[in-house]
Amino acid sequence: MFLKFFLARRLLSACVITSAVGGGLVVSHEAVSVEQSSSAATAAPAETSARAVAGDRASRDSRESSWRLAQGATPTTPAPTQSTEVVPPPVETPASETAERGSTSTGSAASAPSTSRSAAQTTQRPAPVPAPAPVAPPAPVVTSGSAVPAQDLPGWNLVLAEDFTRDAALGQFDSVYPGWSGYDGSQDTSGNGTYNSDAVVSVSGGVVDKNLHSGNGGAQVAALTPAIDGQAWDGQLYGRYSVRFRADDVPGYKIAWLLWPSNDDWSQGEIDFPEADLDSTISGFAHDVTGNPSRNAWHMNTGASMTDWHTATIEWTPDSVTFILDGQAQSTTDRSAIPTDPMRWVLQTETALDGGAPSSGAAGHVQVDWVAAWSRA
Repeated sequence: MFLKFFLARRLLSACVITSAVGGGLVVSHEAVSVEQSSSAATAAPAETSARAVAGDRASRDSRESSWRLAQGATPTTPAPTQSTEVVPPPVETPASETAERGSTSTGSAASAPSTSRSAAQTTQRPAPVPAPAPVAPPAPVVTSGSAVPAQDLPGWNLVLAEDFTRDAALGQFDSVYPGWSGYDGSQDTSGNGTYNSDAVVSVSGGVVDKNLHSGNGGAQVAALTPAIDGQAWDGQLYGRYSVRFRADDVPGYKIAWLLWPSNDDWSQGEIDFPEADLDSTISGFAHDVTGNPSRNAWHMNTGASMTDWHTATIEWTPDSVTFILDGQAQSTTDRSAIPTDPMRWVLQTETALDGGAPSSGAAGHVQVDWVAAWSRA
C-alpha cells in the first residue's frame, strides 16, 4: 500500500516538471489542468500568489499555473495532438510599470526585480482602442467687428455682398472664388511686383489674407477683381462701394483700391479710395476727367493708419464723389473730378510707386473681411 502511494506521488510530480527552453518556460498541460482545478475552488488573490512565487524554489513549480490564473491569464486548453505549450520568453518590464504594480500590492511581489521577471509573471494587456478624432469648431465668419451690410440702402440697390465664408488655402483662391483674380500674371503699376494670387492670397475664418513678400524673382502682390456669381464684373455707371480691411506696416508696398474705366481709357478718369502706402496714412483721389488724368482734380487725407480695422466707402453719383472712412465723410462736386462713363472696381495691392523695389526682407499682410457694392436705385 505504501509503495503504491509512493509511485502515485512520483507520477504526479513527473507531470509538473518544468524546464527552460530557449529562455522560455515549458509547462505540461496536465500540470496546468491540476492547478486549474485547485485554483477554481480557492480563487487566491494576486497578493497570495505573489508570496508563493517568492517562496522556495521547490513549491514554485507546482503553484505557477495558479499564480497566472490569479493574475488574469486565460487557462490553456491542450490541443488534441499536442501535449505541451511553449510560453513566450521573459519580457523586460519598465521600471515605471514595476513601481506602479508595487504601489498597489503589500505582498513580496512589490520587491521582485523588474529585470528578471519570468514569462508567467508578464500580464497580457488588451490593445488600446483609439479615441475618436476631435471635431474642430467652425471658424468665426466675422473677425473685424463689423458684419457685411447685405441689404439695400436708401437710394441704393445691393448688387454684391461677399463675406468670404468659404476657406481657400494658398494656391486655391482662384478656384474657390472664380473671377476674383483677373490680374494674375501681369505686372503691377510700378513694374516691381507681379500679381500672383497663388503665392499671396488665402481665405480663412471669413477673412482674405494677402501675404505680401518677395519670391520667384520679385515682389509677389495681388489684386481682387470683384465678381458676381463667379462671373467677371465689368462694372457700372455710378454706384456705392464698401470694403472692410486692415494691413501690417510694411515698407515698399501699398494699396490702391479704385474705380477704373470699363473700356480701359484712362482719360475718362479714376477714383481711388482707400489709397495708401502700408507704412503711411489713408488718402483718397479723384483724377481729372477733362483730358489730363494724371492730374488729381480732388484729393483728401484721412490721417488714419492702415494697421487698424476700417470701413472705406466710395459713393459716386452724377453730381458728386464722396469718400467715407468709418462714418466720416468728405465729398466734392467739382465736375472735373466726377467720371461720366462706366467703371469697374479693382482692389489693387501692389508695390509702392516710389523708392524702388521693396526690400527682399519686407513682408506682411493685408486683410479684407468683406466687400459690398450697390447700384443707384
